[in-house]
Parts: sequence; C-alpha cells; structure tokens
Amino acid sequence: MGKAWREAEQFESVRDWPHAAAAFMDIATRAWAKGDLVRTRDAAARAGDAARREDIPAFAAKALKLAWDAGRRGPMDAALLAAVMLDAGEADVALDLVAGVDAGGDVGAQAVVIDVRLGLELSLGLTDAARDDIEALDALDLPGAAVSRVYRQAQLDRLDGELTRADMGFASAVTALGDGPAMAGPRAAALGERGELALLCAALGGGEAVNAVPHFVAAEAGWRSAGRAGPALRAQAWALRARALAGEEVLAAPILGWARDAEERGLPLLAAELAVSWAIAAGDAGGLDAIVEKLARTPLARGRVRVIQAELGARADLDAALDELQPDAPWFARGLRALALREASAGMLAEAEGRIRAFFLDGA
Repeated sequence: MGKAWREAEQFESVRDWPHAAAAFMDIATRAWAKGDLVRTRDAAARAGDAARREDIPAFAAKALKLAWDAGRRGPMDAALLAAVMLDAGEADVALDLVAGVDAGGDVGAQAVVIDVRLGLELSLGLTDAARDDIEALDALDLPGAAVSRVYRQAQLDRLDGELTRADMGFASAVTALGDGPAMAGPRAAALGERGELALLCAALGGGEAVNAVPHFVAAEAGWRSAGRAGPALRAQAWALRARALAGEEVLAAPILGWARDAEERGLPLLAAELAVSWAIAAGDAGGLDAIVEKLARTPLARGRVRVIQAELGARADLDAALDELQPDAPWFARGLRALALREASAGMLAEAEGRIRAFFLDGA
C-alpha cells in the first residue's frame, strides 16, 4: 500500500480533501479486511479528518468509527469525533464525547480536548462550565494554548456583554496566529468572530454594519486558503448580510442554494445559519419558522433567530427567546428591546436601552 499511501498524502498536502478522504478510506477498508489494525486506524483517522474538512460529516463519522473499532480511542480521537458531531448538528452529543476524557500526562492532548469542550460549552451557553475550563486551560501553562485561551475568553466576554474586550481578544488572536498557511483556518475563524461582533454592536447602536464587511471578506479568503468551502460560504453569506444591513443592494438568492447544499451534506447548523443570512439579506422572514424548529437542540442559536424574526417584522415567540438567551447578555437585551417595541412598553424599553448602553461604557 506504499504507493496508495503516498498518493493519499499528496491529496492531503494540497488540501484536496475529497480525494484525500476517499484515498485514505480505501486504504483503511483494505487494511481492515486483512486484519492490519495499525494501518486501519491510522488511515481511517486521516480519512475522517479530511472528510470533516470537506464538510461531509456522515463520511467523517463512518471513517472515525472504523478507526475507533480498530483501537484508536485516544483523547485526540474523541476531540475530532466531537467536532464532526457538532458539524452534524449534535452539539449535546459532541459535548458528551469530550466531557470526561482523560488525556493522562499528555498536556498537549489535554489542551485540545479542553479547547473543543470550551467551544461546545460556549455554543450551548454553558458559561459557568466554560469559565471552569478556561481556568483549566490556564492551569496547564502551555505556551501553545495561549491563543486558544485568548480566543475562548473573547467568546465568553461577548456573551457577558464585555464587547470592547471581546473585540480586543479576537484582534489579538488574529495577530498572534500570523499569516502562515498552517494557521489560515484558525485565523479565518477569529476574523469571522470580529465581523459577527461588529454586526452585533451595530444592531445595538454601537457602530456601523459596514465595519463588519472587511472582516468577513478576509475570513472568506482565509477559509478558501485552508481548503474549507463550507466555512468560506458562511463568511460570504455573512458579508452579504452585513452589506444589506449597511443599506447596499445585494444579490441574496445564491445563499438559498448554498443552504440547500449544506442540508444535503448533513450540515444542519450551517444550513440554518445560511438561511438566516438569506432572510436578513433579502429582508424576508418567511422561512424562519422552519429554522426555529430545526434549532431545538441549540437554544442560543434558536433564541437569536426568534429575535431576528421580530426585527424583520414577523411574528416571533419573544418570551421563549428571552428564556433561551439568558446566558447571552447582548442578545437578551436585543430581544428585550424587540419585545418592548412590540408591546409598546416604555418601562421595558428603558430597561433594554439601559442594558445596551452599559455594553459600551468601557469603550467610551
């Protein structure tokens, strides 16, 4: 299998993820048939990683299960499988996979597991658990984990309403990651976070939507450099969303095709987010009821969509949104403002505006 392995590695080296995934999976399948467990687990793991990068989680899960059956059950394998389950829209299952993982004395693996767990906790609004894991990451005192710590702290700061500090954290992560090709994906993720934060601030009256556009454009370029088509389309959709909110005329129709493709690939969260971007760019909330139903397992995302529905003039369950958005201070205030405007409640509106003003006091 020497030649086949070299060919698979060549596909991997040029970020041709679909061919890399297929080539490594072919090697793994043949090795499994011959009882070669070492080659099976190594090839299957690399097939799973390539499939994840190509945004085909069903294939990735199949490959990683084969690696697991062949005996590859370390902390890094659990972290990778958790990332795949998140892509498949099963954040709760993903969190279970890494909840009790023991990396033993491998500090590097422990840092990766904690980082993956942090991402899941923050996406689910489990802020107390996230604070504990940020402390655990600090306690490792691992130089290589410093950027991860800054990035995750910035995400937590955003949920807490520390918006200026959050932006400083994301900007610091972008700088620390540099311009090298190996860090293109992580850098693109941090750039995307800056863009989303800029849009959130604009919605709250603390800036202009157009300020978010350069971050999304740079994020898209970074994801394409990393060979990640799905996240690149996500960044492109967010850029269109930002431009529309800035008053530009945009062609929103292609986003619906991207959303259908994501759904067909088994990427429900990406599909939902693309559909929301279309709704905002097109000014049409008509399809958001279906998105709310699909996001039952991700309450923060669901609550935000309800608020967007209301802001677009559609009927929305804002009482449910406020329950779901308890861990997210800025979006809770945004939802409270939407409810106050709908109910014509001066007292509620004053409370919402007071909360919103507080987010920007540290930047005054």
